[in-house]
Amino acid sequence: MGRRRLSAYCAIIICLLLLPTVRGEAFDQTHAEWTQLLSKHVHEGKVNYRGFLEAKPFLEHYLFELASPTPQEFRRWTKEEQLAFWINAYNAFTVKIILDHYPIQSIKKIPGVWDRFTFDAAGQRVTLNQVEHFILRAEFKEPRIHMAIVCASIGCPPLRSEAYMASELNAQLDDNATQFFKDPLKARWDPKKKMLFLSPIFSWFREDFGSPREFFLFVKRYLPPEIAHQIEEGKTHVRFLFYDWSLNE
Repeated sequence: MGRRRLSAYCAIIICLLLLPTVRGEAFDQTHAEWTQLLSKHVHEGKVNYRGFLEAKPFLEHYLFELASPTPQEFRRWTKEEQLAFWINAYNAFTVKIILDHYPIQSIKKIPGVWDRFTFDAAGQRVTLNQVEHFILRAEFKEPRIHMAIVCASIGCPPLRSEAYMASELNAQLDDNATQFFKDPLKARWDPKKKMLFLSPIFSWFREDFGSPREFFLFVKRYLPPEIAHQIEEGKTHVRFLFYDWSLNE
């Protein structure tokens, strides 16, 4: 009897030791659940929050999945897997907050929206501000995140109809930036005044785009070609557009 109990105890210990590995392998790096929700409820960047409300249990399950990896597992992922994880997490958390307060005209109507609400993800309890400023901006140094993370507003980047995936991440971020600069609400060129009007995102997070020359090259890289060839460093004046905080529905 004692031996059987000891064997059972050892088996439990072994299972517990192996559990993080099993859970880590089970995490879906394609974020298929999130893609399924986005493809159904997001069209051309506009979000059908009423439809999302009906699918809220599925969103809750995806959030549960985001909480499942341990910090040790997360550190074993590639940089692309980690970055895709946090972009998806930020956007899913934002949708969850909107659904919890819907109907609402603007995310800014929710007191403390970026600091008050916490979520579990990869062994951490985080707010939206912590994900954006202390994880995405601080750890990844990827300026294109500003065309990927979404604040549920017309002025912010459009929410993609698919999840971010490590295998497609660079192409997805490039596409985001290209589409962002095609939107006259985000970027506009006045050839007579040689003035480039940009989203205030580029003012708020100016340091994320590097030196003045790196910023200029970034902007020129993603502007439509017919505009990009007209702007010149040191001769093009930059002004910032109005930011529309209306709900992106």
